[in-house]
Amino acid sequence: MEQDMRIIIADAAKRLLNQHRNKKLTVTAIVNECHIARQTFYYYFDDVPSLIEWMIEQGSDQLFNDIMQYDDLEEAFKTVISTFINASNLLDHNAVVNYQDELQIIVNRQLLELFKRMAQIKYPNRKINQYQMDISIRYHCNAIAGFIKTWSKEDEANKDYIIDQMYHIITSQQPLNND
Repeated sequence: MEQDMRIIIADAAKRLLNQHRNKKLTVTAIVNECHIARQTFYYYFDDVPSLIEWMIEQGSDQLFNDIMQYDDLEEAFKTVISTFINASNLLDHNAVVNYQDELQIIVNRQLLELFKRMAQIKYPNRKINQYQMDISIRYHCNAIAGFIKTWSKEDEANKDYIIDQMYHIITSQQPLNND
């Protein structure tokens, strides 16, 4: 039941985010959308950022389960980056601008955790120790997060190419020519 109510609240927030792109996302709007008492919202979540954090964590867990089915690491990487670009675009262009700094930290942390989990499973016999792997993952995740933060319409038009270049750079492979 507890998980069900969290899902109901999260679904209401998603509907509001999709319907009202320029309006502030509030607890009042969410409880009205899902027809629950305000106290019910606060029983499950501290505030709107904690709700969005839970939503991002759930999405990240689902994404991790999905990409673990991929045999091709490059396709898994592309799926992760595309998903985070789409999520960041949704958050940036929606009614959560008053929580932007908090959300950026949450998204970056989820991206980092997702790549750490992927590395542990996909690279169990790596030639570097865990500390070195963590440094490398943090470095690349911060680079990716910074790139996503400055994502433009031009980048969107070249999304597949850019993500392919990121993958080749991160895996120390020669980036592809633009030809």
